Amino acid sequence: MDQVIQYHYAKAMAEFTAPPYHKTMVEAKEEYFELTGVLHEDEEDYEIKMNAFNDWYILCYVSEDGGPFMKIYLENNGIEDEFYDIFMRCNYSLFEYVGKNFYRAHSFKDILHSTKISLAKDHRPLSMLKNDLVIGRVIKYKNKFYFLNGMTFLPAEVRSLLAKESKKVRRAVDPQKEYEFLTGLEKMKTTYSRFGHVDPLRFFTFQS
Repeated sequence: MDQVIQYHYAKAMAEFTAPPYHKTMVEAKEEYFELTGVLHEDEEDYEIKMNAFNDWYILCYVSEDGGPFMKIYLENNGIEDEFYDIFMRCNYSLFEYVGKNFYRAHSFKDILHSTKISLAKDHRPLSMLKNDLVIGRVIKYKNKFYFLNGMTFLPAEVRSLLAKESKKVRRAVDPQKEYEFLTGLEKMKTTYSRFGHVDPLRFFTFQS
C-alpha cells in the first residue's frame, strides 16, 4: 500500500484501538461477528477474519462516540478532503482475479459493480490464482488501486451463483443492499469454512 495511505490507516487504528477504546472494540467485535459469523482464535481463518474486522472497525463501525472512526480521525487532524474520499468511499465489493495484464499488473473483475481494476505496481505481494474470488475493500490513491488487508476468499464453485445475485443487487442501486449482500457472503463463508469437504452450494443460498 502507498506509504501515505498506510500511515493514516495505522495512525487511526492506533488511536481507536488504544486502552480507552478496549470496551468499544469488544462491542464492535460482537456486532461484526453477528454480521459475518463467529470464528474462534484456534480456527484456521481467524487471522484473515481479524484483518477484515480491522477494516470494518475503522471504516464502518459507529460507536456511541459517533463514527466511523476514520472519519473522526481525519476531521480531528484537519486532513485534506482528498483522504476522506479515499477512505470513506473505498470500494467494498466482490472481486475475481483475472491474472496479470499487459503491464504485468494484477487485474480483477469487480463482479458486483461490473467493472475492472488493475492494482498498483507497488501493491503488496498477492498469492492468488486466476479465477480466485475475494471480498475486499479497494482504495484509489493517485489513480492507483490498493486492497486493504481484509480479504475474504470464497470457493470458486459458487462463482456463477454469486454473479447472478450480484446482478440483482446491482440493479437495485442501493448501497445498503450491497453492504448486506457482502456481509451476508462473509457469513456464509464463515459457516462453510468449518465444512470444507461439503459442496459449498449448500452454504451459499439466497432468497428468491
